Amino acid sequence: MKITPKKSLKMKAKIVVLLISLSLVFTSCATLKTKTTKTMDIYGDGVIQMPIIVDLNVSEVKAETKISSQSLSIDDLKNEAVADLLKKADADVLIEPKFEVVINGSMNTVTVSGFPASYSNFRQIQLSDVELLNVGIAQKAKTHEPAPAPTKKKKTGKGFAIGASILAGAALFVLIVLTS
Repeated sequence: MKITPKKSLKMKAKIVVLLISLSLVFTSCATLKTKTTKTMDIYGDGVIQMPIIVDLNVSEVKAETKISSQSLSIDDLKNEAVADLLKKADADVLIEPKFEVVINGSMNTVTVSGFPASYSNFRQIQLSDVELLNVGIAQKAKTHEPAPAPTKKKKTGKGFAIGASILAGAALFVLIVLTS
């Protein structure tokens, strides 16, 4: 069987199309999942809140913990140390926290000490509590939330689209060259 140039051209075109099809089949796409949340502060337009008063039970014994890491920033390491101390002490807030930071090469170590405290006796405000609030004794605790740990960049499928475009362009170029 003799292969003519016209048949050779058709066979090459079929091979190119087959290669493009196979490359598209073996290229995977990643799924990106996101979540949306809505929050609203209790102080602001549209929200009327009856104030809640709470007792703060502060431990008389100072607690301490130490955490080390090579990958976390100093601020994140401080937050992790406070969270660890509160968990160990079964407390809600740390009063008068003191931090000691040691940097040794790439290893960061944070030691935190303070007085663990817990909230109790939640109740609605009474007229007798208003005088206490006017004196300015009531304070708002600062809330620290650690930044998310560094994660690998999620694949979004852009690489697949770019690769498919390049392959399609190459196949079109080959077909134009072969047919001319």
